[in-house]
Amino acid sequence: MLRRTRQPQIGPSFVTSVFALTLAATNSLALGCQGGLSSSGGTSVDGGPSSSSSSGSSSSGGTTGGTVATLATGQTGYALAVDATRLYWTNYGTTVSSFDGATTYLGGQIVSLPLTGGAPTTLATLQDHPGYLAVDETNVYWTNAAAVLSIPLGGGAPTTLASGPGGPGAIAARDGMLYWLDPGTAALLRMPVTGGAPTTLANARGYGVSGIAVDATSVYWPDGNQTMGVLVTPVDGGTTTTLASNVNAPLGVVVDATHLYTVLEIANPGGVVSIPLDGGVPVTLATSWASDYGIAIDDTNVYWAVPAQNKVTGAILSVPKTGGTALTVASGAWDPLALVADAKSLYWTTRDGDILRTDKP
Repeated sequence: MLRRTRQPQIGPSFVTSVFALTLAATNSLALGCQGGLSSSGGTSVDGGPSSSSSSGSSSSGGTTGGTVATLATGQTGYALAVDATRLYWTNYGTTVSSFDGATTYLGGQIVSLPLTGGAPTTLATLQDHPGYLAVDETNVYWTNAAAVLSIPLGGGAPTTLASGPGGPGAIAARDGMLYWLDPGTAALLRMPVTGGAPTTLANARGYGVSGIAVDATSVYWPDGNQTMGVLVTPVDGGTTTTLASNVNAPLGVVVDATHLYTVLEIANPGGVVSIPLDGGVPVTLATSWASDYGIAIDDTNVYWAVPAQNKVTGAILSVPKTGGTALTVASGAWDPLALVADAKSLYWTTRDGDILRTDKP
C-alpha cells in the first residue's frame, strides 16, 4: 500500500507540502484539546520575541500551562533543528502551478535565529521545496525538490552534495556522515558530509520518508508501505531488519541509548510509542492526536505536538519515557507541526507561520 503524507497549509497565504523531523537535532540528544487524551503506564520578527500566556487546556493527565514566546512570524516554517546557540528551519516559500499541473515552490529559504531572540538570518534563498534539515558542528544540511545541500552555519554559498530524482526526504547528520531518505528511488542513502558518491544502504520500502534517526551503529526509519512499522539497518550497510511491525503507521522517529520513540498516524488512533532497540515489545506511552513530525526527547521525557482540532487549539504534551501521566506543557490558538528540544526549551513551527518556544516544565 502506498501511503501519501498529508499536505499541510502553513502561513496565512501559503500552501505547502508536508514535513518533518528531522529530527537530527533531537537524535543527538513531542491532548489538551478536543478529542481527549489517555495515558498508558507503559523571515520577520517585530522587535524580538513576544510572550503570551498559555491557555492551559487540560488533559486527563493534567497541565503545566507554560508561557509561549513567539520567536518569528510570517514564516512558512517546516522542519526544525537546534544546536547550542541557534535555531534553524526551512521555509517552503509560495506555490506556483505550471500549465501541466505540476507544483513548484518559489522563494524557499534556510533560516536561522539566535536562541536568545532577535532577527532571523536567511542563510540560503531561491530554494525549490526545501523540506527536512539537520545540523552538525559546522554546517546546515537540507533536502529540496531534487538535491541534498549544505551551507556553513554562519552563512555562505550553498553546496550541492547530491542530486537525483527524489524530493524532500528526512535527513540526519552524525559522525561525519549524512543519511537521508529519497522518495524518488525509495532508498536510504549515505555519504560523507564533505561530499562524494552516495551509497545506498537499504530499500526504503514505500513512502516512509517522514522520519530518520541515527545512533552510533544503526539507522532507523518508518516503513510506510509493508510492515507499517520501523526498519533498522547498520550505518555501514548490511541486512535491513524490522524493529517493530504493525504499530499503526509510525512517522517521526527519535532514539536514545535504549529505545526508539515515534508518533503514529494522526488517527485510528494516533499516539506515542516506545520501542526497545533490542527488539522487544512496543509500549504505548500515550494515546492522542499527534502531529506527524512533532516529536522530541530528553533524558527523562518524550514531547509531542498535538494539531489544532477544528483549527481551535493546539498543544505540546509530555510523558515520561518510562510511562506515566501525560501533561500539557503548553497550548494555544496555534497549529503545531515540527518540534525540537534542547536542554531548556521546546521549539515548534505552526501552520500559521509562527516559530514558537516554551520552557520545559
